[in-house]
Amino acid sequence: MKPKKIILSIVFVLFLIIVGYFKISKEMEPATEKLNKNLATLDMRSRDSKRVADIKILDTTIQIYAYDKEKLPTKKDEKGNFLPFNLIKDSTDYNNLESEINNYDKTLHISSDPSTDRYYSYFSDGKIYSVKAYLEQDNIQGCKPTKPGFCEFEIKGDLASILE
Repeated sequence: MKPKKIILSIVFVLFLIIVGYFKISKEMEPATEKLNKNLATLDMRSRDSKRVADIKILDTTIQIYAYDKEKLPTKKDEKGNFLPFNLIKDSTDYNNLESEINNYDKTLHISSDPSTDRYYSYFSDGKIYSVKAYLEQDNIQGCKPTKPGFCEFEIKGDLASILE
């Protein structure tokens, strides 16, 4: 074979390989998109599972604190109105509640939401309390949709039941 024919044969083979790659690549696009969507859904479910677990742990932490201290942690404004603790990692609310809980028991901790666009919330008026997380899925039992992509998951309790 002459060198020119060899080079043309190599170029032709490379051309077939490239065309085949693009054809396969094009055929794989729907599968790739489906895989990416499934991975995103798994990530969302994982974050929501962590949120539900964190809120249940926060609920248990509040109950342990309230049982031993015979009171619920509260936050008030300058007029005496009760306010929620918005538990964003390293925020004043987060640090204040974490400090109050840790002053009682250093083994108890408060978690923060795994993403930056959401937070946990704790509210008490001294008699009742609630802990909340904002989930990404709206198909979880006990979850109340508030706006697209935000579903409020809440656990409520009261001091009297804890102290019984």
